[in-house]
Amino acid sequence: MPRTGPNTNPNPGVTQSAAPDFSAAPAPPIPPVEYGSKAEFVRNAFVKLRPNLEEQIERLKRPDADVEERENAAIDIGKIGDAAGIPALVAALTGDPDSHVRYHAAYALGVLKDASAVPGLIESLRDPECVVRRFAVSAMGKIGDRSAIPALGDATHDTDRHVRETAAIALGMIGGAAAVPALIDAMADEDAGVSSNAVIALQQIGTPEALAPISATKVESNTEE
Repeated sequence: MPRTGPNTNPNPGVTQSAAPDFSAAPAPPIPPVEYGSKAEFVRNAFVKLRPNLEEQIERLKRPDADVEERENAAIDIGKIGDAAGIPALVAALTGDPDSHVRYHAAYALGVLKDASAVPGLIESLRDPECVVRRFAVSAMGKIGDRSAIPALGDATHDTDRHVRETAAIALGMIGGAAAVPALIDAMADEDAGVSSNAVIALQQIGTPEALAPISATKVESNTEE
């Protein structure tokens, strides 16, 4: 049975084909309705269909659950959109023995976009699997918390070029002066995808300090010509 969820590219359109989006918008609050009305019938049906957070957390934590079941539990927690699921996702990200479960957990944390997940995501940058590191870096970019900038700066030196590229993109998403030095260094990366995304990220930040190195590089190129 095929696995569900995103493919292994955390940045659609950058290096690989676009990943299918399993991150449905968080369920809207259910308004009060009159007893016995058609609206009440629809409301009750909606409640029954909505994935149960506690059930998915238990599925994710069950040691006897197979890999696909744990993956799907992480996906469903992201779909539910409740920050109460973050501790279970962080535990899976940093402790599950299967890398597929770990990267699905990282992706779901990016969907939830809660800064409380950042310490766990930073810890997962030590994961031996590059795909887990890429999803963790991407999630930090989506969350946008500036406490992640030092770790993302370190990730621009990762041994995997996709992790470095994703880190440059994430730094551009977060922005701020603290992100600029790592991006300037990444401009010199031997991989064209990393260096070009570092330039794009500096342009997104758009401050004089961020743009100056780009202008200097253009001047040097014109001089060499």
